[in-house]
Amino acid sequence: HEVKIFKEERLIASHLRCWDKYKPIEEPKHTEEVLEEKRKASDAKAKDIFLSLGTQAEAYLKGLFKTPRSLSHELKKINALVTVYGKTEVLQAIVQALPFAAFGAEYLKNIILQNLTRRGEVQPIGPVDSRERPDLVDLEVEERRLEDYDQLTEEKDE
Repeated sequence: HEVKIFKEERLIASHLRCWDKYKPIEEPKHTEEVLEEKRKASDAKAKDIFLSLGTQAEAYLKGLFKTPRSLSHELKKINALVTVYGKTEVLQAIVQALPFAAFGAEYLKNIILQNLTRRGEVQPIGPVDSRERPDLVDLEVEERRLEDYDQLTEEKDE
């Protein structure tokens, strides 16, 4: 009438026996615990990735921790900025944000965009969402030599 699961002689789960085929039996508390562990692992990984940016990132993290923002959410958004703009760009934004106590991914993104605009650089568009543009999924682009483009910028004698 009951199924008990042991690990190293320690009871880790106990459920009523179910005679139905292929019916999953789970204790809601166990599912919650697993999800919490996954969330903690994900948060720890996001923190490690962020701290790998350098010593300024640690100071920024301390400031970010003092805000009412969700630390986990902000770190994931900042790490996404690294994916789009690169470590150097994000670290430079962190250095610029620290003196003003501008803590948050939106502040960093704004600084990055201002820096790119000031330098006259094109802002990256980021990855294309194939659900929005299915016509681009199988798109093939012919690879060309960079020298071919030099001809377009050379001044021509008339």
